[in-house]
Parts: sequence; structure tokens; C-alpha cells
Amino acid sequence: MSKNKTTIEKIETLAKADRYGKVDGTYMNGETAKEIMTIFNHPKMSSHSKDMETMKAHELVGLTIRLYSFLKPLFGEEVK
Repeated sequence: MSKNKTTIEKIETLAKADRYGKVDGTYMNGETAKEIMTIFNHPKMSSHSKDMETMKAHELVGLTIRLYSFLKPLFGEEVK
């Protein structure tokens, strides 16, 4: 029995490939995927990881956009 990939796993694959692609109906580039994975893997976000795992791709992109101004000081140059 094959396991279905979660949205986070699909985004991680896209981030590693650094390519433009489609994740659950949402088109995103590798840079956006890397930003989402940086947020997801950050130690301060570990308490929210279960919530983020259940989000759809468009919700994760929206979250990244909304949190940008707050996260920029945390990540420094990683989030552009």
C-alpha cells in the first residue's frame, strides 16, 4: 500500500528541486516553497507544526505572506 504525500512533503520536494510546480492545485516557485519550509522547520514554529501539516498549499502561502513582516527578523536573509 502506498502512502499519499502530505502537502508539506510535496512542498519540500518542490523546494529541493528549486523549480516551478503545482502543489494541490496551487502553482508556486521554488523560492516560495523554500520560504514555507524555512518557516515550517524553524524551532519557534515547532508548536504549530501539526496545524501546518493539515493546511492546504494555498493556506500555507497565505500564512507566509501574512507573517512575512514578523518573520523577517527571525530568519534574517533566509526569507526574501
